[in-house]
Amino acid sequence: MFFSAFKGKCSVCQRAFQSFQSVDSSDQDSLRDALALSEFKCKECSVKFHGMCGKVGQANPKDATVTCPVCYQRIKHPLPFKVKLVKKMSGPQVGDRADTNNPLE
Repeated sequence: MFFSAFKGKCSVCQRAFQSFQSVDSSDQDSLRDALALSEFKCKECSVKFHGMCGKVGQANPKDATVTCPVCYQRIKHPLPFKVKLVKKMSGPQVGDRADTNNPLE
């Protein structure tokens, strides 16, 4: 017997969903891509759709508000991937105050 890994398709655009394990919080482009290509399901009409087919509103590291493209119901949906919080480590920026305790002065 053969088994095939059938991935569901978006009922709006008919493209297969992508699965993301995790996304860095500092990488806004990959976070937007992951939201757009992930699967969301409407609690009212049970339609499965991409984030780009529905409308993704406010998002945080745990969930997002999405609007169903069929019944236009707004749903608070848990994210289908993990968001890894990454602290930005940066050096001094232009306009930062200089260290006033400089031993060379």
